[in-house]
Amino acid sequence: MVITELKPTRREGRVNVYIDGEYAFTVYADTVSEYDLFPENVFDESKKDEILEKDSERYAKAKAFDYLSRGASTVLGMKRRLLEKKIPVSTVNKTLDYLVENGFLNDAEYAENAVSFLHEVKRYGKSRIEQVLFEKGVPKDIAEDAVERYFADCERPDVLSELVGDIAAKYDLSDRATKDKLIKKLLRQGFSYDEIKTALAEYISNEENDG
Repeated sequence: MVITELKPTRREGRVNVYIDGEYAFTVYADTVSEYDLFPENVFDESKKDEILEKDSERYAKAKAFDYLSRGASTVLGMKRRLLEKKIPVSTVNKTLDYLVENGFLNDAEYAENAVSFLHEVKRYGKSRIEQVLFEKGVPKDIAEDAVERYFADCERPDVLSELVGDIAAKYDLSDRATKDKLIKKLLRQGFSYDEIKTALAEYISNEENDG
């Protein structure tokens, strides 16, 4: 068996390999160099599985870094995306191990950053934040720990009071139906009923004192 031709594909860095005049497989240019897959060289069929496995690992890492260039990810989130590309499970797991060991994936760090963003920018409460973290693939214990540590910080912004103030400035809270709508909205944002009652009471009290 002799390698007869190499043809670059439309995808940058990928090469079609032809053996005895027939298409055999597609690999990265780095794989071509590593295994000396050049025209007129004899191809060792016994090495095909090794070559394709090595190339699959290169492909998985390339896709992972492409995803990470667009934003942070959890380990499970990355696993889902790589599996969608039909990459073998064993290759995906090797890639995840590499990314975790080298600090490219860190669920605890992801959760810590996400909690502050979800609370301060999206203005979500505890339960909604935990729900989003679970959906993103953060393990339950890591998500709950990140949320508890964040909300234990006395210097964090009082988002709920800000939300109540913003909404109350536009609507008449003396109207029961309007007040109920506000409570429902804040419940959907992930704040507890007790938190909402307290924030509303404080807002009303401050308004009365200012008046």
